[in-house]
Amino acid sequence: MAEKRVRLQATDVEDLAVIAAFLQDARTCVAEMAYDPEAKRFMAAFIRYRRECYHDATRCEDLTECSSALVIDDVTKVRYRGIDQTARLAELNLLTIATEPTPGTDLFIDLVFAGQGTIRLQTPATRAKLDDFTDPVPCQISPCDHFTSA
Repeated sequence: MAEKRVRLQATDVEDLAVIAAFLQDARTCVAEMAYDPEAKRFMAAFIRYRRECYHDATRCEDLTECSSALVIDDVTKVRYRGIDQTARLAELNLLTIATEPTPGTDLFIDLVFAGQGTIRLQTPATRAKLDDFTDPVPCQISPCDHFTSA
C-alpha cells in the first residue's frame, strides 16, 4: 500500500506554523525556487523529512524523505538576505517559516535558513499550500548528520 502524501493549505498564521513544522530542516537550493510577479506567486521545491510518520520526531534512523512543493500566493514583494542567488545549486536548509505583521494589512513571511539566510515575502494575506509530489524514499542525508559534522 502506498503511503499518503501530505497536502496542506494555510489561510492564517497558525496554519502556516503547521506547514513550517512539516518543512523543518528541509533541503532546497535557489535553482528550485521561483517568483512570478505577474501571478504574485512564490514557489519552492524542497526535500522534506517525513517526521509525521514516527512517534518520536527526533528519531533519525529509518527516516524517509520526499519532494514537496511550497506555493505562496498573493506575494507582492520578495527580498533575499544572506543568500547568494548566483550559487544556484548550493544547498539551503530551512529552519522555520516565521511571520511578522506589518503596519496596515500586509504580512511578512520569512523563510529562515541555516547560516542566517532569509527570504522575506510580503503579502496582504496568508495563502499557502504544501504538497508532496514524490513517494517517500530512505533519507540520503539524515537531519542528524548536521549535528555529527558540526
